[in-house]
Amino acid sequence: MKLKIGLAGVDQVCFTGDKGAVYNRAKTGLKKLAERTGFELYCVEDTIITRSQAEKVAGEMKAEGVDFVLVQNSSFAAGETILPFAGLKLPMGLWAVPEPASKGLLPLNSFCGLNMYASITVNYLKEHDIKYKWFFGHPEDEQFVKRLSITVKALTAAKRLRNSRIAHVGGIAPGFNDLYYDERLIEKRFGIDIQRLHEYAELRDMAVSYADEEIAEYIEKSSRGYRASCASKDEMNMSARFLKAYDDFAAQNNYDAVAISCWPKIQSDFGLCSCHTIARLNELGVPAACEGDIPGAVGMLLLKYISDDKETTLMDLVAYDKGDETLQFWHCGPTTPSFAGQDGVELMTLEEDTASGGKRYLKYIHDMTFKPGDATVLCLANEFKSAFILNGRFIDGSKDKFRGSAGWLGELKLNGESAAAEDVVNTILVQGISHHYPIVYGDYGDILRELCVWLDMSLIDKIPYRDFVQRPSYR
Repeated sequence: MKLKIGLAGVDQVCFTGDKGAVYNRAKTGLKKLAERTGFELYCVEDTIITRSQAEKVAGEMKAEGVDFVLVQNSSFAAGETILPFAGLKLPMGLWAVPEPASKGLLPLNSFCGLNMYASITVNYLKEHDIKYKWFFGHPEDEQFVKRLSITVKALTAAKRLRNSRIAHVGGIAPGFNDLYYDERLIEKRFGIDIQRLHEYAELRDMAVSYADEEIAEYIEKSSRGYRASCASKDEMNMSARFLKAYDDFAAQNNYDAVAISCWPKIQSDFGLCSCHTIARLNELGVPAACEGDIPGAVGMLLLKYISDDKETTLMDLVAYDKGDETLQFWHCGPTTPSFAGQDGVELMTLEEDTASGGKRYLKYIHDMTFKPGDATVLCLANEFKSAFILNGRFIDGSKDKFRGSAGWLGELKLNGESAAAEDVVNTILVQGISHHYPIVYGDYGDILRELCVWLDMSLIDKIPYRDFVQRPSYR
């Protein structure tokens, strides 16, 4: 599902520079960028001078299904020529190029045209709240390529979200009230279709219905790559059945992600938990959020889309260390093996005490320490009006962690600015951020922050730690 960019050039007769050459350079360069970056390009053949020409071209772009309108000031142009493009109510790029000469007659006055168009959009058209991004340079310039690449990734993710479906299976885990959501708000913000009426029994019945030969492939997928495993043959067989069931369920219903209520029913029925299944499902390319977390599933899907379909995971924040400014992200064991460091993954049973004084056994979880590397953490907050965007780097495995899937994240940056661990924790707690954190390897902070602009979402700013009580509006 590629982004479609519509390119138009505008100019004015009185400027003596070679406007046609400027625009042709833009078309040629953007065609090459489209091949490299993965977007479609619809080009207007000639530059535009009059409003009537602009209206005609805007109509053609609408008919073509353009997602992003890029208007180049091939020279300074009449202010009214931007109005039809702004009227499309699409994300818009306003583009100027460097002057071909530094003295004598001003050849193009391109930058001034960009300035005027930005001012018209912000001020004259202020009631329309039209969003735009400015660009400067030629298509081969490093800054131009970087800025446009970020926009392409952000808007491509938004387009994919608008065509996505997520299934909620079995409801929210008991007591996890911070995971409640309103699917209407998700649909309004992202365009995602949420289906919330599926029950655990549907997947259970699918899992037990398969013949043994049907699950052979999934037993192999479920068993490979462990440095150690305590799983019995029968229990691995059942876990593989659930993996196939969820994989088939997603494919048959065109679901792009799932939120699974991973306890307590499956434990009661089979003595298993869903950690292993969820980890392997993510490995197969279906983002799977545990404990019925639909907002978490949306965040995981979003991270998948902006990262060229990398695997994601969903973590709790369980500790912070002021000594080395790190945070420990952990969960029972639902993380795909691709996150593991040099010690690999052990498939193991996690033993927990119960309130009655007995024991609870979580079969089976992925015990691993995350590999070193840059990572992006995202949490959608305030009924999807805001985003908590944290970047950092997972350290090596030299530091103690809790059993399960876990890693210590350091070199913390909140909204691109360095942040102390305690300030990050304070921000989370004062803002009341949900306790689940989608994570992907790689630094995608700039893309996420741009996407928030296009989607009308605010960024959650750092609230520095203080000893007195704090609220988001009183720091």
